[in-house]
Amino acid sequence: MKQDKCRSCGQVISDDNRLTIREKEILFYFLKGYANNRIADINNISVKTVQTHLQSAITVYKVKGVRELMAYCHEKGIVKTIEKQLKEYSDVT
Repeated sequence: MKQDKCRSCGQVISDDNRLTIREKEILFYFLKGYANNRIADINNISVKTVQTHLQSAITVYKVKGVRELMAYCHEKGIVKTIEKQLKEYSDVT
């Protein structure tokens, strides 16, 4: 079975919503209200990388920008799903 990988970071793309674990992690912090510079500091990445990961989420969820992304994710309960997936991932690793 062929596994798709993120072009920017090389991580395997999950089947459920086409975001890598790292993109989910960044999206999770964003949805919790963290600023991009704080997300970058926590994850030891650049602000540009944070923006790239958020842009991936915008593309996957077919929304027009970060405000619509936040509203969509809260409306659909995506933050809870991501939180559960991240916990499961951390339990495995």
